[in-house]
Amino acid sequence: MKDNVRERLILRLGITKSDGERRVHASGHDRSMIHSSTKAYGDSTDEVQEHDDFLFRLLDLSQNDSSRLKYLEKLSYLKIWVPSAHRPPKHQTAIIFDWDDTLLCTTFLNYQITKRSRIGGSSNSLQEDVNDSAQGKLEKDIIACQDECSDNFLSTCLPEDVQIIMNQIQKCVVELLVKAMDMGNVFLITNASEGWVDYSAKMYMPEVVDVLSRLTVISARSKYEHKYPGAYHKWKFNAFLEIQKKLNSETITNLISIGDSIIEMEAVHILGREFSESLVKTIKMKESPTPDELFKQLSLISTKFENICLNARNLKIVLEKRSL
Repeated sequence: MKDNVRERLILRLGITKSDGERRVHASGHDRSMIHSSTKAYGDSTDEVQEHDDFLFRLLDLSQNDSSRLKYLEKLSYLKIWVPSAHRPPKHQTAIIFDWDDTLLCTTFLNYQITKRSRIGGSSNSLQEDVNDSAQGKLEKDIIACQDECSDNFLSTCLPEDVQIIMNQIQKCVVELLVKAMDMGNVFLITNASEGWVDYSAKMYMPEVVDVLSRLTVISARSKYEHKYPGAYHKWKFNAFLEIQKKLNSETITNLISIGDSIIEMEAVHILGREFSESLVKTIKMKESPTPDELFKQLSLISTKFENICLNARNLKIVLEKRSL
């Protein structure tokens, strides 16, 4: 019985029986690396596999088989971990994305528009203009931004090679979000003001707009800034805790957080403590990425996303630029 369960798990995760390790396939010219440190119920052994310019740390499934298989059987019984053919479309999984510098290279784009605005006498970035609208001027400011940054913004302010990558990014974001919605309940939590995600998507990644309308977008700033002025980490912590209301806190819960800040990583662990049993998985991306860096990170995450979701362990994954 246990051998059959282990066999199915090995096949499911694409892991070789001999060493319990799994390789990450990535573009050879990518200069990023991915580290995954995992601990599951007392097992502290990490396995490291290298492929091209990437590293991926994953626990050896051949160790502590007895306790792990017992846990997997429980997951299977509760329908948290089951073969995809039998997996319900919406199970006890919450997938939480950040927006700025996670799905959109906001820092890079704001730099481009700031240069353009300074030529015209303004020092504000587009995001600052929208964030400043939290006092009831959102619609007016967005219209002003639309006047300042016309539909030709990408073609007039960004080099052609960046335009090409931005198009690739939006397709990758759509692919990743659709995969996430197939795996569980998807939330996008941002510390930007309400309206920024939708507006910036229309501005830079119009193909993403339709997908955003099908998931829950929460502006932590708009909801909690008045309670905690200046304490932006508390905005996000409280927004994460809202998710508990949408899930059964007595059932084993699969919580996955993807973002570029330590705040998201801490917030999902705080959320995990609200459930009787939970698997917490974090994917920490590079801060302030260029479009090229963001595309490579998103491509890698999308390729491995299903396996990350189905992995019956706590995971800590960090994407970093390899030092030259």
